[in-house]
Amino acid sequence: MKLELQKDQLDLGVTPIENMFINTLMANANESQIKVYLYALSLAHMGVDNASNENIAAEMNLSEGQVVDAWSYWIDKGVVEKNGDSYIFKSMRLQILAPQLADIQISTENPAATSENVSSDIPTEEENLAVRDMIKSIEDFISQSSDVEIILNPREIRKIVELMNDFNASPDFMSYAYMIASGIRGTKSVDPLVATMRNWMIDGATDMEKLDTYIEARNKSKEEAKASKTKNTTKNKQRKQQLIDNDDRLTKEERRAFVEAKLQKKIPINKKNRK
Repeated sequence: MKLELQKDQLDLGVTPIENMFINTLMANANESQIKVYLYALSLAHMGVDNASNENIAAEMNLSEGQVVDAWSYWIDKGVVEKNGDSYIFKSMRLQILAPQLADIQISTENPAATSENVSSDIPTEEENLAVRDMIKSIEDFISQSSDVEIILNPREIRKIVELMNDFNASPDFMSYAYMIASGIRGTKSVDPLVATMRNWMIDGATDMEKLDTYIEARNKSKEEAKASKTKNTTKNKQRKQQLIDNDDRLTKEERRAFVEAKLQKKIPINKKNRK
């Protein structure tokens, strides 16, 4: 038996487990199924190509029947593929991205294109890698201030890729815009940043150069508005002070002093009115 990893996965000296697998599949699997998956995955990362169900059963204290059943379970779940004598561990992340990447195939320059004439527009492996690199760069950026690696969930990945597809933007631009938006909004969360990026792109900022120009113009406009507000505030203060200086009415303190003086002053008694 040969155990293989889906292409584009790297051996980092450990056995990485996708969070998507842990969060969506592992809870419903039984002990033997989890044992087979994790142990066989570790062998695949070590490059072992002579494993057998008998060996796995012996190492994991299982029967061969349990091992065979476990393989069938993971194949049914779509995370393992059997090809001849090989078991290929499939990336859940790539499966999530696959339908999103397929949307790129219809060029916005030819909206009338149909499935019959877009075969030449199907994304190349290089384009698919660029999108995966975009997601990884965003995850790395989000993880910078965290003690653990932050992995985007399927919904967040879809939002980013759909925004890119909606405006026919490049993966490099999406990564760049995400980081710029984070600096402005003061957050690294996907939902508010995608909303900000969408507003920028609606305004025409769909590549790095246009975004830089857009941000500079917006900052200049804000500075001018702030300066105008400061100028108006200064004028209002000067006008108010002038009115105060020209006001000959009694101040609050003067009014109080006047009232107190009146109250303390003895009122003379008119003796003629006394009975």
